[in-house]
Formats: sequence, structure tokens, C-alpha cells
Amino acid sequence: MKTFIFSCLCAGLLALGGCATPEYKAAYSECSPGAFSQYPEDKVQTFEMRQRLIQVATGQMSCVAVQNAGNVKQTVCTPITYTRPITTMEPVIVDRNEEPRKSLISACAQSMCIQRYGNGECKPATPAPTPVPAVEPIVTTPP
Repeated sequence: MKTFIFSCLCAGLLALGGCATPEYKAAYSECSPGAFSQYPEDKVQTFEMRQRLIQVATGQMSCVAVQNAGNVKQTVCTPITYTRPITTMEPVIVDRNEEPRKSLISACAQSMCIQRYGNGECKPATPAPTPVPAVEPIVTTPP
């Protein structure tokens, strides 16, 4: 059972990663419609803890004297701030069937790859290199 879960996890990572072969991506797309019919989208709204960054004023100002084209000097001040993370509850939409659907698609794609290519990644077999024919040296004898 552990090897099956590990295989599914590996296949899922391959599908999500950019290093999946075009053949694996094709098998993954072939398996998707069946998985979507078995595990249709079931989107619900829930709340999750999320962290976001906010700017907080320190109460200090940073001022710079600038001179414009008419030789008029002005002092421009901006408040000094720092970035602080805050944690809030935010509403999010989640698909409750996403994980089982992805697992099913990955297992199906891996099974197809094993049937078609003999491996779970759909890597086509590399042909054996053709041997280069030996060339006989040309020997010339002086006349």
C-alpha cells in the first residue's frame, strides 16, 4: 500500500512539474475526463488563516529638500513605514474533490504509461545505438 501511495505521489509530482514528458501529459489528459466524472468539482466556501503584509507608520518622517525648475526650494516629507505580517481569516473557495481526483488521474496515467512504455513516466525507450561499420585502412604500395 505504501508503494502505491508513493507511486501516486511521484506521478502527481511529475504531472505538476515541468519535467513531465509529453507522452505523460497526454496520458494525464486522457485520464482526466473519467476522473472528473467520478469526482466532479465540489466547490465550497470556507475560511482559512492567511498571512498578508501591511505597511505600518513609525511616526517618523523622512524629509528631502528639492529645488524645482524655477529655483524654488521645497521640502518633501514622506512617512517612514515598516512591513509587518498580520494573520487574518479570509474566505476561500476550495474543491473538496480535488485531491482524490488528482490521485485518480495520476494513478491512471501511470498505469497507461506502464502499459504503453514499460515505465510509469512514459519515457519512450531509447533505441540502441547502431554500430558504426569498421572501415578498413587503405594501404597503398609504392610502384
